[in-house]
Amino acid sequence: MNQKDLPIIIPKIKEVYKTVPRPVATFFQENTKDPFKVLISTILSPRAKDTQTEKISKELFEVADTPEKLANLPITKIEKIIYSIGFYHSKAKR
Repeated sequence: MNQKDLPIIIPKIKEVYKTVPRPVATFFQENTKDPFKVLISTILSPRAKDTQTEKISKELFEVADTPEKLANLPITKIEKIIYSIGFYHSKAKR
């Protein structure tokens, strides 16, 4: 590959990039612009599918959509909400 190949390669990369699923944190960044929601979805995402992380994050944000509300929830309530995401004990503590 050399410089003259770039005008051919870059448009192809851009087309393929459109088909790649975006990480769930990107979804919350683009749709809410809320750093708190981006952070929480990022904490929930390791070792979980993005579709499940998005679903559980939305369920959690229905109950606690601010840092203050989340801090005031009992950890058992957070665990119950995020149970299906895996590693829910450690993720709830974080």
